[in-house]
Amino acid sequence: MAHFRRRHALDTYHSLLKFSPLVGIFGHRQVGKTTFLEQVCPTYRSFDDHKVLDQANSEPAKFLRSLGKKPAAIDESQMCPNLFPALKEYVRKNKRPGQFVLSGSVRFYSRKAIRESLTGRIATVDLLPMDLTELSDTARALLPLQLIGKTTFNPEWESELSTPTQKVREKLITQYYQQGGLPGICFLRNDRIRSERVREQLQLMLDRDLRLVYPSTVPFTQLLSYVSQLTTMEGQPVHSTVLRQRTGISEVTQKRLLFALENIFLIRQIPIEGDRNGISIYFEDQAESLSLSEENSDPLTQFEGAIYRNFRTPFFYEMGLDFRFFQYRAKPDIRIPFAVRTKKGCLGILPILEGSPNRKHLRMAHTFLQRYSPASILILTRGHRETRVVEPRILQIPAERLLFES
Repeated sequence: MAHFRRRHALDTYHSLLKFSPLVGIFGHRQVGKTTFLEQVCPTYRSFDDHKVLDQANSEPAKFLRSLGKKPAAIDESQMCPNLFPALKEYVRKNKRPGQFVLSGSVRFYSRKAIRESLTGRIATVDLLPMDLTELSDTARALLPLQLIGKTTFNPEWESELSTPTQKVREKLITQYYQQGGLPGICFLRNDRIRSERVREQLQLMLDRDLRLVYPSTVPFTQLLSYVSQLTTMEGQPVHSTVLRQRTGISEVTQKRLLFALENIFLIRQIPIEGDRNGISIYFEDQAESLSLSEENSDPLTQFEGAIYRNFRTPFFYEMGLDFRFFQYRAKPDIRIPFAVRTKKGCLGILPILEGSPNRKHLRMAHTFLQRYSPASILILTRGHRETRVVEPRILQIPAERLLFES
């Protein structure tokens, strides 16, 4: 299989399988859930097959008993809410770990009937779009995990992390900007076909998946306009009043739509901390954001989006890690696009296009460091290979280094 890649979620999955009778694999359409399930489960059924769906709807208990060798995978299981009470009863009587693996393009807990059956009975993992290390078939980057909680950066970091980066990494990042990380799409070489596939997928997500979470009557064309407008605010505060003027969708409906869009894995909401409240958003996939954008996003927005979508991977796949992403903003113009907090401390991420930080960048970093302790800041550059300790708690590092180092 020319495009097969080992997914970093595999280790997390095997750990969950050891203690939970139900394991959930959630993620965006075309993120690779079916391929993942077919690789790890000896029995596979999909509710995209209407005959299988009809069997499960009519006699759910019998359907579960008919499944063969365990673990048995049930793909797109959100399509059959009738199944979940039967699952609840099955695992109540049979508590052995690793029995069923349920996948979904809709987060189960966004649907009341499913949530009430599965609360406390399922362990889950989000299957993210492929990051740069998966696309290059290399080990998961661990440097982000190692840097959080660092209260000082020693000069040794400069020599250890300033070795030349491989040119293939720089080329892969450029390719990632256009093609993203959804394996059902990013390996298509023809730009036109890839773009058409993205549009078809968006229609399915907005016209079917979204209405499973929020049964809105907003027409598809208006929904598409709304998510297209969201791309203009990626990484910035979401202004519902501006979006209402542009799309005609009320603030109340927008709040419900944002909830639904996150639960079909189109976007991720990032809470804002500091002098102002609110949320910012990043799209789950780089290519999808680009396709939706009616205006060409500026290079810094593209760079920030690529960093977020790759930097988060080590945290999502680290078993037992309690973490939280947020954005920091302070008056008049202080902005740290995203930061991550764990028990060890806070790590702020400040991507820049310049070769080294200017006074404004340092002012942003200092304001963040005054607010949080213990904390440190990474200033990420692209195409500039120098790693430099700017100040004891501020490290300048090439993005190509941070996102690949294991």
